[in-house]
This record gives sequence, structure tokens and C-alpha cells, in this order.
Amino acid sequence: MRQGVAPRGRASGRRLTLPFAALGTVIAFVLALLVVFLRIQTFGCGDSDAVKFVKAVGTGFAKVYSTVVRGAPMMVQGLLIYWVFWPVAWMLRQSPCRARTRGGESCLR
Repeated sequence: MRQGVAPRGRASGRRLTLPFAALGTVIAFVLALLVVFLRIQTFGCGDSDAVKFVKAVGTGFAKVYSTVVRGAPMMVQGLLIYWVFWPVAWMLRQSPCRARTRGGESCLR
């Protein structure tokens, strides 16, 4: 192998990893803005009961979310995503009809 030439496996891994990292950064930035916006909400005198309720729920969610995310080690968060989120997402994606048939053909005959 020549000096300074990356093997094929690394180059293809970079082509896959970099877009995922960029997408994750954008999603994290949008989530952070949303949580900050929810966290800084204050109750005004002219707010209706519905607005006060939405602000209270949003502020409470933001406090709980930031406490959990900041308090849990990143390894635990990663394991939860891997062992809980992906299996649940996969199960929700599978319809009972698709699971019984091959190739996605319809079972509603």
C-alpha cells in the first residue's frame, strides 16, 4: 500500500459519516433553539388561560429535558437510543400486513 493513500473502507466511511454528523448538528441546533425558547417563557398579566397552560407545559418540559440530558452520561444516552429508540422505530415502521407477506405485497385481497 502506498504512503498517504487511504484504504477504500475509510474513504467510504467518511462519505457516509460526514453527512450524518452535519445533519445531527443541524437537528441539535434546532432542538437547542426550541428548548431555549420554551425555557425563557414568562407569564404575562394579559395572557389567557390557554396561553398560560402552554407556557407552563413548555417550560416544565424544557426544564425536565435539560436536566435529564445534562445529568445522564453520553454513553447512557447512546445506549438508550440504540437499544430503545431504534427497535421501537423499527416496530412502528413494520405494519402487520407487511410482516405477514413477502416483498411488501398487499394482504388486503
